[in-house]
Amino acid sequence: MGNYIRFDWAMKRLLRNKANYAVLEGRAEGRAEGRAEEKKDIARNLKSLGLATEQIQTATGLTAEEIEGL
Repeated sequence: MGNYIRFDWAMKRLLRNKANYAVLEGRAEGRAEGRAEEKKDIARNLKSLGLATEQIQTATGLTAEEIEGL
């Protein structure tokens, strides 16, 4: 009986850790998507101000293709 309780406790702990990992992974993905969208917004603004594509690339880290597609 004692082994079953330890196994049950270990499984619950494992599942809890996996759930926590999934939440953290989801948050990290959301932050990354938010940063990417922010870069695009900044690039749009810089583009509307008339900055050259090369300058926008330097400021945002986006490729020329990404900037031209905005």
